[in-house]
Amino acid sequence: MIYEIKSFCYNDTGYNFVELQEINKIRKKGQFQMKRIKVELHYWKSTGCSITWLKPLNNGRCQGAYLNKKHERNEIRQAYQENRL
Repeated sequence: MIYEIKSFCYNDTGYNFVELQEINKIRKKGQFQMKRIKVELHYWKSTGCSITWLKPLNNGRCQGAYLNKKHERNEIRQAYQENRL
């Protein structure tokens, strides 16, 4: 019965209890990816390059700011050491 009541109660943003649980589940899944994006944007900003540098290639994928996976790992480690994450 409590579940039925919670499913009809909406918060200020218009979501009910069940929808908020799903949103939180999705957020937890994407936390690591969001941290990777934050680190990459910080690195890209520090390089001083223009946004066209991140332009998609012919296959539609972006090359990104990193030279390779090892470079990405090093930047993530450095971000953790500097408490940027």
